[in-house]
Amino acid sequence: MKFRSFTLIFLLAVAWMVNARPAGGGLGDALKQIVDAVSKLFEGSATFFHPATEGGAIGSCGPHESDTSRIVALNKDQYGDLNAKSSWCGKEVLIMSGDKWTTAVITDACPGCKQYSLDLTPAVFKDLGDLDKGVLPIKWCVIGDKGCKKPSKGGSKHHGKDEDDEHT
Repeated sequence: MKFRSFTLIFLLAVAWMVNARPAGGGLGDALKQIVDAVSKLFEGSATFFHPATEGGAIGSCGPHESDTSRIVALNKDQYGDLNAKSSWCGKEVLIMSGDKWTTAVITDACPGCKQYSLDLTPAVFKDLGDLDKGVLPIKWCVIGDKGCKKPSKGGSKHHGKDEDDEHT
């Protein structure tokens, strides 16, 4: 228990130092990457795409995709080789924006997305905000990784489908 408390205090201190550093990269960016890697919580932007007309109906990971699929495309920096199936394929992610959250499965790559950002289908994006916004700030993690759990059913912040629903 003491180790977990120490670890949490350490991570909070590092996060505070990262936020307190002036913009411009350097040590602050390196520390942010360490915090992200340890906490497995990523901060980026969410955009949305129409699979059939923007990239094709078959995602980089293989399954067919549509506007109603509960899937996301992962940024190229994390996805890796765009010509191969990534180790991220098939992982379920928890995506949060403000007080809203939803879940989806990684089945595609987004070559134009910045690091830690996701491209969502309209069905997933609508869970977090209005399509008219186009871009939303998000935090996300892989469900089952350290510290990332799906919120309990019935929560007022959940706008996605229940865990028993299909992803495509």
